[in-house]
Amino acid sequence: MKTGNKVEKKFIHKNGTTYFSKRTEQQILFVLTSAMLLWGLVEGISSYLN
Repeated sequence: MKTGNKVEKKFIHKNGTTYFSKRTEQQILFVLTSAMLLWGLVEGISSYLN
């Protein structure tokens, strides 16, 4: 991502803490939410069929 002439890093590790950019955090949460939804669907279908 470009902010003017600077390129924004996706994450920065400083003093033992990792900081994410807002866009990176949103992408990670979207992937995790999608994975949990898919897992729930698979579990629900498998319990329905058994």
